[in-house]
Amino acid sequence: LKIVIARLRRLVDFDTGVVYLFDDDSRLIVPAYVDGENADMLERKTLRRGEGLTGWALENGRTVVNAKPELDFYGKELEIGRAYRSAAVTPLKASGRPLGTITLYDRRPDHFTDEHERVLEAVGPQIASAIEAARSFEETRARAMTDLLTGLPNSRYLYHQLAQEIDRARAEKRCLAVVVLDLDRFKPINDSFGHHVGDEVLREVARAIRGQFRGTDTTCRWAGDEFVVVMPDVRPETVEKVVRRAQQEIDKLEIMTSVGRPVRVGMSAGWAIYPADGENLAELIQTADKRMYEDKSRRHAGCGAPARPSL
Repeated sequence: LKIVIARLRRLVDFDTGVVYLFDDDSRLIVPAYVDGENADMLERKTLRRGEGLTGWALENGRTVVNAKPELDFYGKELEIGRAYRSAAVTPLKASGRPLGTITLYDRRPDHFTDEHERVLEAVGPQIASAIEAARSFEETRARAMTDLLTGLPNSRYLYHQLAQEIDRARAEKRCLAVVVLDLDRFKPINDSFGHHVGDEVLREVARAIRGQFRGTDTTCRWAGDEFVVVMPDVRPETVEKVVRRAQQEIDKLEIMTSVGRPVRVGMSAGWAIYPADGENLAELIQTADKRMYEDKSRRHAGCGAPARPSL
């Protein structure tokens, strides 16, 4: 978007340029990029479809030139809007649906010409196509890094993120924890009720696990019924406290399934601390995994959750 606005400036002179995009979730028109005067204020601004010049252009699919800029502003923003004397808005469409707008403001009255209008309508489809392609790329990359069942980051994301966190911990001389979690008594649920119920359990457990860790921690689904949590900038004693609390909460969690039967699982855990337990990704994962299996053996021996399924 920065490149789009920079190139547009070569063709059309303006004081402030905004790329607005329509957000399907909130149903609001939100600024995706702002260049020029009052950028700090405009970056926080939102509009609704049909509201103001920008909303009207988006809703009706028509370019607006030299209308009153203040129509896009309200409340405390109105004084800023009145300082502009002309505006040009062209809608952006992609795949036949409204995508957003290019909105230009200028302090000079009647600044935008018929030639400016022609330029905006000519470059609008090209800009929309570029934005749609960029969005598609980002969505594809996000899907490639996300576990579709639980919505958590997947193992691909884990390895990428963990490598970055290790580099940061090394540079800042801070500790980093890698926690490996494995569900107990999960296989009998799949065997007894089917994998669709197992999927329900995994979704609920994933939500519960994420809720037990800090907001700065990253919870990933590693594989099957295994999860990994990356805890940056953490003290070793904090890791044990948080993990033990998480285990207790998962042990108590009762999940009502679609077959009308509640089920419960447990969770074994092991962790490794950078740099004491390893200085690279493989060493940390291997140590944490080994300790998780030691914890599982203790729990199955009677120190924690029973070995037999609780159905």
